[in-house]
Amino acid sequence: MSTLLALALLAATPPAWSYDVSPSNDLSELAVEASFTSASRLETDGAAAPFVRDVQKVDGDKATPLKGTGPWELPGCARGCRVRYKFQLRAAASRLNDPDEVTAYGAVLESSPGAWLLRPTGDPPADARYRLRVRSREGVRFVTGLPSTGDLDTWEGPADRISMSPYSALGPLKVTTRSACAQEIQVAIAPGRRNVSDEELLEWATTGARQVCDYLGKFPVPGALILLVPGDRGFGKTLGGGGATTLFGIPSDADSDDLQGSWVLVHELTHTALPALAYRHHWMEEGLATYLEPVVRARAGALPPEKVWGDLVEGLPKGELRAGEDGLDDAPRWGPTYWGGALFWLKLDLEIRRHTKGERSLREALRAVNAQGGTISVGWPVEKVLAALDKGAGFAVAEPLYRAMATRRSRTNLEALWKALGVRAESDGAEFDDAAPEAALRRAVTSRTPP
Repeated sequence: MSTLLALALLAATPPAWSYDVSPSNDLSELAVEASFTSASRLETDGAAAPFVRDVQKVDGDKATPLKGTGPWELPGCARGCRVRYKFQLRAAASRLNDPDEVTAYGAVLESSPGAWLLRPTGDPPADARYRLRVRSREGVRFVTGLPSTGDLDTWEGPADRISMSPYSALGPLKVTTRSACAQEIQVAIAPGRRNVSDEELLEWATTGARQVCDYLGKFPVPGALILLVPGDRGFGKTLGGGGATTLFGIPSDADSDDLQGSWVLVHELTHTALPALAYRHHWMEEGLATYLEPVVRARAGALPPEKVWGDLVEGLPKGELRAGEDGLDDAPRWGPTYWGGALFWLKLDLEIRRHTKGERSLREALRAVNAQGGTISVGWPVEKVLAALDKGAGFAVAEPLYRAMATRRSRTNLEALWKALGVRAESDGAEFDDAAPEAALRRAVTSRTPP
């Protein structure tokens, strides 16, 4: 769907909920006016509820206070009404100090808007959307991974994803729009003490996004936000919920070499290529990023293949299941989540290449998912993901592999796999045996040329 068509559809569909947000001069408080087509009670994220103040139902010039600290009963709103309230943003950032709720990075306040957007309790109507306007002023920007409506300072998202809406931020941000494979992305840089310039950060972030979109054909989520903030340690987090934001912490002592050598940004950006899944399938999301990040970087020439395969040899045994764990869906530990998941995607990639004699790979399978609208911005059942992967592969491969690894205990003979691929572990990576039976298959995975 083109950007212009998407904007036209948004404009033609009135939102079920709308919010007009005015930050105070010192960003300590948000004044919110909300409209709902119908509601009986209002709620917000539990941790953020104590910072909601002065909730009022508005009828013309009359404002009626709503009692309690949440959820708030809202009588007489079956056919629509307006509500006003305030949210103590800076106090919430200080006390919660949680990027998934509200936190501060220097002068910039970051949150998921779901923390401070009151909404009706219960499930919203199918396909219902919400519209968010945050009024900006000179020196203060609001940024979000939600798609823009095309109107100034206005964004829109699916109502059923509001509680996990993309990371957003408010403050003295430097915001630049860049192109990644013909898709626009945003890069927002918060002020802070560091050893790299804003220009270096912008180029590094853009390069990471382009590496991902070069593999996938296009960046999965147009208008996605890369939000760079000060961080005592490097960290990365990605959140969808109707759009996509990757939040990345830049340590003050990091230099250009540290950034170029970091795997975290590309790992996080690869998360945009898969829909959000139920928690028991989280290993598919983290496993994809664990497997695909080094492959993407190797194909871009940013990582030697010896490093990619050496890390797989070292890491994959950490994904083995323990007694009593009946498949990856039943093993929500770190090892199976990241490395057991990575093995699933490696085996899927190899099997697609074998079956199609190199004409297709995991890349084509993921592109089929994205072509059907499957990205981090939406939630899908695992069955839909598997069907889309199989369509991209051209044969049934993802679904049977999932059944073998996710729902029952299985063990892969890694030693035999490495021998067939011609991979021998060394202290600084791996050595290759190009006479091995599937050496060509191994070369194709990390080759800088298309398979």
